[in-house]
Amino acid sequence: MKHWPHTLLAAIAIIATASDAFAQPRATVKLELTVAPAASACPGAEALSVEVAKRLGYVPFSPTAARTLVVHIDKPADSFTATLAWRAESTTRELSAKTCDELLRAIGLAVSIAIDPLAGTAPAPKPEPPPPPPVEPPAPPPAVAAPKTHWHVGLAPQATIGLAPGVSPALAIRVGATRRNWSASVEAQANLARSETYETGDVDASTVIGSVVACHWLGALATCALVSGGAVRGQGSGFVDARTVTRAYVGAGARLAWAVARTKHLVVEGFADVRAAILRTELTVSGNEVWTLPPAAGGIGIAVLARW
Repeated sequence: MKHWPHTLLAAIAIIATASDAFAQPRATVKLELTVAPAASACPGAEALSVEVAKRLGYVPFSPTAARTLVVHIDKPADSFTATLAWRAESTTRELSAKTCDELLRAIGLAVSIAIDPLAGTAPAPKPEPPPPPPVEPPAPPPAVAAPKTHWHVGLAPQATIGLAPGVSPALAIRVGATRRNWSASVEAQANLARSETYETGDVDASTVIGSVVACHWLGALATCALVSGGAVRGQGSGFVDARTVTRAYVGAGARLAWAVARTKHLVVEGFADVRAAILRTELTVSGNEVWTLPPAAGGIGIAVLARW
């Protein structure tokens, strides 16, 4: 029993020698592959070597092999064909497929079986999955143009009531800007003098005011807030102590405006104003009231503006 390790080693050596004796050498063949011009898009010898190696586990093609396998690929009509033949032998085999890839797999199987008949029992290799599509970076958001400021200047004739006796015509000069759906303007307005008769004389009253107007537009319609300040001028005539007086005017109110016409360089707007007098002025003769500025004034007019 002392020599059992040597016996075990001898047995392993005998088994290894027997395995080498029964091992079969790998078969190799010489490949001659030709492709007709009509089938020039089909893979060549390198792709066929890969296909056969998938089944046999090695590349069987060698330029020094004793046997020569001749393969010819063509496309006589709508399908691809392949002719397989051993050189110096009379047997040939014809294969056909609708695509080059299908034909390549069929040739690979036929060649593998011709070299090693057991290769036909192995399952066909699964085609490699296609590479994932490239991931494209998201498109940048569209550039948002900065809002543009449009300037305007023009005249606004109008008819007013409450800024002088009776209905008084007026003319305003307007300068302003529009950005998006907001607009702001500065206006200088002068009302023509209107007369109020008292006993033996007349009292003329006129108003000159400046206003700041801010508007919010919804389509062609705008609502506005305005603040005004200026002076009311009264002048008497036909009286013994006739004189001229000037009083301050302060008012605030609202405007409704609507676009009549708009082009690139011309804007026509209609508007209606209402103002509440914060300071009220009285014109008197010999202590007697002749005309008092009403608590509210209104006006309606149209503005013609140049725009850029």
